[in-house]
Amino acid sequence: MWALIVLAIAAGFVFVLYREFTFKTDQGFSGGDGNQVWIGPRRYTLNKMTGLVADSGVRSEVEVSGTGYVTGTTGTSYSPGIVTGTTEIKSKTTRHQQLFLIDKEGNEESFNLTDFVITCHKGSLITIIWAIMDGKKDGPIFAAYNHDTKGWMFDDKGVDGMCGPVAGPLWPLGWGTLSVFLVPSIYHPRDGADLVFITGLACLLFALGIGRGMKRLIIKKNFKAFTGGRQWNALADELESIKKSDFKTENGG
Repeated sequence: MWALIVLAIAAGFVFVLYREFTFKTDQGFSGGDGNQVWIGPRRYTLNKMTGLVADSGVRSEVEVSGTGYVTGTTGTSYSPGIVTGTTEIKSKTTRHQQLFLIDKEGNEESFNLTDFVITCHKGSLITIIWAIMDGKKDGPIFAAYNHDTKGWMFDDKGVDGMCGPVAGPLWPLGWGTLSVFLVPSIYHPRDGADLVFITGLACLLFALGIGRGMKRLIIKKNFKAFTGGRQWNALADELESIKKSDFKTENGG
């Protein structure tokens, strides 16, 4: 029975991996809409805004957890003692950027970014790009282009969400589940609870490690195919042709 379950799960994973690695990114467009692009088996609509930076502000939030150096006394009045020690302190820094852009028509739009800071200053010409998957109302900002420096910037979190496995957050869980079913197929309970537990833990860590590695390979493959495809190249050519002189500045120029 366990062998059949393991084979069924393994076959499912092989099918998912086959789809992930053989589906061609950037293939075909629906309805002739040049803003639509395939990334793996998912279709996205690319959206963008180009404008002059009216204002930009960056702030950082630091979240600290844990405690620091501790000291105290112990013992009795006849035999006092001093106890000292340290505990681990963890901190996490989150960076937020609020960016205001003004387009050719003078319309102003604000963008709030988290852990994705776009290098720019007041007066810079910037294009913000985000992608919305079919069936969704919004999507992540994953890229920005600085027309002054001719430089691209990508948000790692946004790219991972777009180019990652179809299963998304369930990807590691699936590999972990596979390891749980794998253990009983290798050892019988009569081999000892400790042996089964140790083997199960080893299989779990191994499966999660393999799953993480496969996820990075899928992201890298899809991102390379996406940014090397005809749709992205057409977008890059379009952005390079935009002239800063077409945008109104505070001085009216």
